[in-house]
Amino acid sequence: MTVKILDRVHAEFSAEELLETECIPQTRGSTVVKRQTGKLYGRAEAANLHPGSQATEKPRSIACVAGFLVNMLKREIRLVSPCRANDCWPDGFIVHRHDRFETADDFRDKLQSMIDDVAGVSLNARSVIRLRADLELKILPDSI
Repeated sequence: MTVKILDRVHAEFSAEELLETECIPQTRGSTVVKRQTGKLYGRAEAANLHPGSQATEKPRSIACVAGFLVNMLKREIRLVSPCRANDCWPDGFIVHRHDRFETADDFRDKLQSMIDDVAGVSLNARSVIRLRADLELKILPDSI
């Protein structure tokens, strides 16, 4: 977003209307570190598009969403969680499931199927549990 667009958002919506909305400015001069993801992923020249971009190699994700991304125009649903952009997931989020829908009933059925298949609340004996590749587990005498 630009500062002009952010100003318009605040002009159009009241504080109460924005209560459940998280605004994360990523404009020129912002302290938020930007990442090369999506169409910019892997392009060397993209690191110099904005001052401060790629300012740190700390793990960052462009995505700050976990859950369902719905594109009504394309009639698609994606179940996602954030990750560090990489060759496999250049947009900065893992797509656990992707599906298309035609009707409202189909949409509801696809959502429920994704929840049933991916978003279980329990693990079985064969479930794999692991840390992200960029994290390291250290067990100390009084903490982890």
